[in-house]
Amino acid sequence: VIKTAREKTECPLTVLSTRKSHSSVCPQNMLDETITLLFAGQDTSAATLSWTLYLLSQAKNEHLRIRLKHEVESVCGISNDIFASDISKMKLVDWVIKEAQRLYP
Repeated sequence: VIKTAREKTECPLTVLSTRKSHSSVCPQNMLDETITLLFAGQDTSAATLSWTLYLLSQAKNEHLRIRLKHEVESVCGISNDIFASDISKMKLVDWVIKEAQRLYP
């Protein structure tokens, strides 16, 4: 979906309410749906992080913790800052998270 300049700067609820497809939807219902989606996203992220950390805490996965540490240090250097462009460079981090999601969907 390509956003117009107006849509890039406005509140998402305002943009939705001005579209023909959503013009008959009550603003309170739109707000309720938005809040539901936000909380659902947080729950999913929290569960994924919890299971990933649980799996990494297992003694049998110590070698993965060491490899992950080296990967993060090699991408980010000595900085504590991680940028969006860094994430795609961390293939092992991606694999570990996907494996946790596979084991604990």
